Amino acid sequence: RKRLFSSGSEATVANDEQVPPFAKRNYFLPWLVVVPLGSLACWYWQAPLNISIGLIIVLGFIGAEIDAWVYQWRLARMEAQLADTIDVLVASVGAGASLQASLQQASEYTPMPLRAELAEMVARLRLGDSPAEVFQLLGQRVPTETFRLISTTLTVNWRMGGELGHTLSAIGTTIRD
Repeated sequence: RKRLFSSGSEATVANDEQVPPFAKRNYFLPWLVVVPLGSLACWYWQAPLNISIGLIIVLGFIGAEIDAWVYQWRLARMEAQLADTIDVLVASVGAGASLQASLQQASEYTPMPLRAELAEMVARLRLGDSPAEVFQLLGQRVPTETFRLISTTLTVNWRMGGELGHTLSAIGTTIRD
């Protein structure tokens, strides 16, 4: 994305640059919210110090668990959308479209949040990035086994060739099971 907004020699992105995940965990946010609010509530109700500290700790852990639940929910939603997206890719590749055109069509028909990831893949491919790097970047951004499997499959198919439609349909069946 840096290349979209930069010019000249700044346009190249280093390969060893850390890849941001599609969703971030907020490790400190629950604590930053709970400590002041818990302190204020305990001061208002004039609770003893040991009860105040215990309440703040319990609420902090509950907030951290809620954050973990939201993160896992977003990952599960992405994986659920991936099976339908693979079906669109299989249909498009089976109709004779190129992989890039199939990804473009899949990005148009896929709901958010997977749409953003596919649109970024298509944009990177249009900018001239190496397709193998773009596919592996997807596996790094969405750290699940299914996305690593699909990124590895697309990378191997891009380098070696082969019947992509059958391979993708087998992966779609595997993901649904």
